[in-house]
Amino acid sequence: MVFKVPSKSNHSVIPSNWWFVGWSCAARSAPKEPLSLRWAKGLSVGTGVRCGHRVPGVGMGRQEWVRDVNSGYGVPGVGKRCQQWVRGARSGSAVGTGRQEWVRDVSSGYGVPGGSTADVDAFVGRAARWRSSVIPRPVCLHSPFSRGPPARPRQPRAGLGPLRCSGAAAAERARPRGAAAPRGGRAREGRCRAGSGLGSGRAHGRRPGRKRRDFLRGRPARGRCAPRGERGEAAAHGAEEAMRAAWLLLPALAALSAYYVYLPLPGAVSDPWKLMLLDATFRAVQQTCHLIHYLRLSHHLIVLNYLICTFDKLKDVSSEDVKITDAVFDGVEVRVFEPPAKGDESLKRSVVYIHGGGWALASARTSLYNNLCRIMAESLNAVVVSVEYRLVPEVCFPEQYHDALRATKHFLQPDVLAEYSVDPSRIAISGDSAGGNLAAAVCQQLSKEEDLTVRPKLQALIYPVLQAFDFNTPSYQQNMNMPVLPRYVMINYWIDYFNGNYDLAHELLINNHTALNVGRALSFRARLNWTSLLPPSFKKSYKPVVQTTGTAAIVEQLPALLDVRAVPLLADDATLARQPRTYVLTCENDVLRDDGAMYAKRLEHAGVPVTLDHFHDCFHGCMIFTVWPTDFSAGVQTRNSYIKWLDENL
Repeated sequence: MVFKVPSKSNHSVIPSNWWFVGWSCAARSAPKEPLSLRWAKGLSVGTGVRCGHRVPGVGMGRQEWVRDVNSGYGVPGVGKRCQQWVRGARSGSAVGTGRQEWVRDVSSGYGVPGGSTADVDAFVGRAARWRSSVIPRPVCLHSPFSRGPPARPRQPRAGLGPLRCSGAAAAERARPRGAAAPRGGRAREGRCRAGSGLGSGRAHGRRPGRKRRDFLRGRPARGRCAPRGERGEAAAHGAEEAMRAAWLLLPALAALSAYYVYLPLPGAVSDPWKLMLLDATFRAVQQTCHLIHYLRLSHHLIVLNYLICTFDKLKDVSSEDVKITDAVFDGVEVRVFEPPAKGDESLKRSVVYIHGGGWALASARTSLYNNLCRIMAESLNAVVVSVEYRLVPEVCFPEQYHDALRATKHFLQPDVLAEYSVDPSRIAISGDSAGGNLAAAVCQQLSKEEDLTVRPKLQALIYPVLQAFDFNTPSYQQNMNMPVLPRYVMINYWIDYFNGNYDLAHELLINNHTALNVGRALSFRARLNWTSLLPPSFKKSYKPVVQTTGTAAIVEQLPALLDVRAVPLLADDATLARQPRTYVLTCENDVLRDDGAMYAKRLEHAGVPVTLDHFHDCFHGCMIFTVWPTDFSAGVQTRNSYIKWLDENL
């Protein structure tokens, strides 16, 4: 009575259906060899990696056989923790704890599966199969392909005495005191003994034919051989392995995040780390939107503005201090902020505010501008009209300009001013970034209209974008990679505003559109000579970038590059001389710094009272970043200075 063991050179003698519950048959014509000759030593056919005992060469990596520490017999499993085996007191045989009984074979002296405590020769059926070289392969608590390590076994119950029972009774007596019964209770344990024949699936509570498919899928069969406690330990071990892998990945993710977030910044910039995080977030969102644009799913500006307005838009919620209403001025949507009426019923000051965003982003209804206008209305006791002009790519130049102009002219009508109790002599026009561009252009146009009875008293421009003539001014060169508004982003905003082609970006970057051979640009060059308009602290050691030979076709494709409605800095001196008192706020770490400084200098040369308020530690867009989590000390500083100037001069 021997085991059929494959040789080292041929492993294919193992039956393909070796997963079946019960006992799989090997070749019946196998030669009879002593069992001791078929024990091998090695990793693939041999040594159990957990207990170190010799194992029979029947699995070759599929199943490990180890010497059971309790009974001393060969036990199938992935380790000594797979299944518990105890010694039968009467016959000395190894008895399984509720799964299978083992008796001592009279010919070989090794443990053989059987149904009683008698010798195997007295048991009809399975003894015959053993004599025919049937290799016993009981299904372990963990299949070789199942996930997770084998569970820790329960310690066998000592001192059982003679075991004369079988099946469920033997299982009950072999189970440790206080241990929970296996799933299915006694009835299932009884079925385990009754269904242990060849190919039967009833030993584990499953339908026949389900065993192989479930194991090949890489998970335990539906019957779940493992007790609940062992499955819990296996799950805990799997979670521990996952946590170990996560800790290994954490440094790599931290390094990648630091590389993406970090950006060299000047030492004087306000809140540098918070600015890096803001810029990294904005870049990630922009890159996602550009990917959507590349896949032709939607325009990147539509997606970007949708995200900004969706997460930041507020309803017209009034408070005790400010009344907020949405209205329409000559077809243009506006949001009006009114302070509470006082007992003297005196007329109020007013500010027409035009928000920024590259003519394509943001809204008067976002919390950033909603908060700014609310504070202005409270601090100045003024009516603030925030213009909601249409955006790129829905419309392009000059529609944004026309919307701002129509809304402003409508508000300047005497009957509208009377409706809001506004003093006609105390009105200011203001805006930031692209809104500063529109505010300057609107002021220039209003100064040319002779039939207006009400004109603005002040204009306040916050880091305005005023020219597309020269993209190599000192501030463009110094701050070309600064957060929020790098140089290439500003150029793309101009191209979108003019409905141009992104292929022109490089030509604009090197000033090919204003080369010396471009005749239409020559007449404007004297109005934008930054070498004479900027102070030495701004010019530093930067040199002008003037191309001798350029591309005149660029101006033909984008004629708005030289249109004063789009680039107010190119206006003539006569137009500038009619401008109201002006406030210009600039930031050192901003590509648009020189635009505001040159405009202030030209207005000063034209005889207009100008206040240039320059901040050395601020960046573009800082004034609206005063709401958590994008709150910056620079934002509060610039906002207070801006409101203070309006309060003193309006």
